[in-house]
Amino acid sequence: MITRSQWRSLRRRFCRSFRLLFTRVLPVLLTPIFIYLAIVAIGLIPVNNDFQSDPDGIEVKFTSSLLHADIVLPIANDIIDWRQEFAPDLFAGDTSAAEWVVLGWGDREYFAQLPTWHNSKFLSALHALFWPSKSCMQVYFTRGVRSPQEMRSVKLTPAQYRQVVKHIQNSLRRQTDGTVQLIPGANRGKHDIFLEANGLYSALNTCNNWIGRAMQSAGIRTGWFTPLPKTVFLYLSPPSEAR
Repeated sequence: MITRSQWRSLRRRFCRSFRLLFTRVLPVLLTPIFIYLAIVAIGLIPVNNDFQSDPDGIEVKFTSSLLHADIVLPIANDIIDWRQEFAPDLFAGDTSAAEWVVLGWGDREYFAQLPTWHNSKFLSALHALFWPSKSCMQVYFTRGVRSPQEMRSVKLTPAQYRQVVKHIQNSLRRQTDGTVQLIPGANRGKHDIFLEANGLYSALNTCNNWIGRAMQSAGIRTGWFTPLPKTVFLYLSPPSEAR
């Protein structure tokens, strides 16, 4: 049986440990989080404030889920035919009917080697965020895209669209002959592939940052630092309002 004096001693030790936690341990743990959130908050300050969507321009779409953002481009136009960049024989299925190409950049191990986002491992996600790692790009040929609730759309001039194309092409790691580098067996279906990419993925350089840089290069209004999901959407009108 615990005596009163032993109980007081235990209580004093508990109070000392509790004070130590709040005065020394928690500040060490929370300071990086506060700094990161402050950077994000400042990064949401918009750039390219004079951007206006060109009614007669080339349509470019952006999608974002709770974890990942993609850019959606027409499969071919006068500027580029993406089938020449991503040869049909790279895909397991027939992509001849595709009208759009969906492109996303991300952590190589987390993005390309896990079957779906829902099956992702917590430790893999933490590693992808807090330890800089190799990147890859998913390319998906499709006739349609995601629901309007997860999408924003703008129309770009040819010059602006070329900047988006340049950003994507510069993100791809290439072989000596200039062709893209396929990651064998990483595809999730018959109409998508995963390719080796340039750059390191981290909490300060996410798929959303990659989309944000594409938008900035084309002069589209967005935040100058967009690491979090849907931050790329912040200054774009929903489809119903954009019409």
